[in-house]
Amino acid sequence: MNDTSEFERIIALLLPALGETLAMVAIVMFLVVLLGTPLGVLVFNLSEGGLFPNRLLHGVLSWLISIMRSLPFLVLMAALIPFTRLVVGTSIGIPAAVVPMTLAGTAFFSRIVENAIRAQPVMLATIIALVLFVGAIQLVGDRLVRRATPELARSAGRPRLLQRAR
Repeated sequence: MNDTSEFERIIALLLPALGETLAMVAIVMFLVVLLGTPLGVLVFNLSEGGLFPNRLLHGVLSWLISIMRSLPFLVLMAALIPFTRLVVGTSIGIPAAVVPMTLAGTAFFSRIVENAIRAQPVMLATIIALVLFVGAIQLVGDRLVRRATPELARSAGRPRLLQRAR
């Protein structure tokens, strides 16, 4: 009888924590996709062969993304404590964990977006769009991101450890 009450107590502790974890992951995933997609598109378009090639800006953004991706998460989390306090007002709890998780995930996802777009036959779509006088924003949204969506979906479904940026 004592075992049952102990089990119920454990379940009573675990269920709210599971809900908080799922909520935190959902918030982070939403923010990562929201921030990482345009960043990945921007990095791609600033590279050679992109719509707005800019070697300096591309190099700086790629370097920052690579640094963010290579830092161990606990180091990143500790380094971002002052920034986290500034943004959310605390350095503990779910809101505080969302900030470094979002930054690390955004860097990772932006590289996935860039590689997914790079894997598409973009030059043909770019030439056709320019011939048809399609605006740059429509070209990026309609041609590049839409064509890369299947690759993004496949990448999002793979565990992070099995995935490598090209």
